[in-house]
Amino acid sequence: TLVSDVTVAMQAGLKRGESLPDPAIRMDIDASDIRFKLAPGLPALSAANATMTMTGQTFAATVPTGLFEVEGAPAIAFSEGKFAIADTWPRRPVGKASFNARGEVESLLSFLATPVMREFSPIPLDSGAVRGAMDIKGSVTLPLGDNLKASEVVVQASGTLSNLASDTLMAP
Repeated sequence: TLVSDVTVAMQAGLKRGESLPDPAIRMDIDASDIRFKLAPGLPALSAANATMTMTGQTFAATVPTGLFEVEGAPAIAFSEGKFAIADTWPRRPVGKASFNARGEVESLLSFLATPVMREFSPIPLDSGAVRGAMDIKGSVTLPLGDNLKASEVVVQASGTLSNLASDTLMAP
């Protein structure tokens, strides 16, 4: 659905670099059974349904469920996903995401070992060295754009790791 009340004066303002008033435009999208990458270098989110809303100055997406495809490991079940940009007009807008993730610890470690995540995970662990289950609630706040630095990303996570086992983690 697209609703637009963009006036000639607003169009002229856009040419001068001015932002649109928030209610000037609204686009709502409902998508089902989609597959997309959240960012270059990250695994894809698949089997997902999403609802997205974009206005003159904001963006919001909700992904109730999906699967996070981690190469060489079982998929991570993704739920209660939300992503929002409160103001899309700055040169580097800030995005805020929150989610729940449930699956195998092996999958989490495989994800943290991907090239794009190595800078954010200082402890190198072999994904095959640990078995168990995870149930995590997380949030990520970051500026959007190129050349993102780890120091610009705020990650908060809490959850449970259960049934942990390893045959080699502490071996000489």
